Amino acid sequence: MRKHALGILTVVNVFFFLVSLTAFLARGARFEAPWDGPAVVTVALAAATLVLAAVAIGVALLTIWGYTTLREHAENIAKNAASETAETVAIRSTLAWLERNPLLVPGANPPDGESVADAYSGESQ
Repeated sequence: MRKHALGILTVVNVFFFLVSLTAFLARGARFEAPWDGPAVVTVALAAATLVLAAVAIGVALLTIWGYTTLREHAENIAKNAASETAETVAIRSTLAWLERNPLLVPGANPPDGESVADAYSGESQ
């Protein structure tokens, strides 16, 4: 989608440039002698406008680049924090579950008959 829009805008810009250039050349580019004050000021202001437009475009491009870089950096930090937190929570919940179910711990000593009888007798009371 972006490539198509960029292509269309490029074609439109080239078309308008060629039309403007043709109109300028067909009319005849003449620079006549009366360079009075208002003409000089107009040319200076037009040049300043072009420079200001170029600076604004540069700032806009830098802003877009900075935003993209900042977003990618924040995404990487969020991924790292989420994976570390998920690992910590998984370990804690596993340890808590194993504390509640000690018979399932590998290598744990199985309870003897007395402790099993005490456990059953405690349930009925």
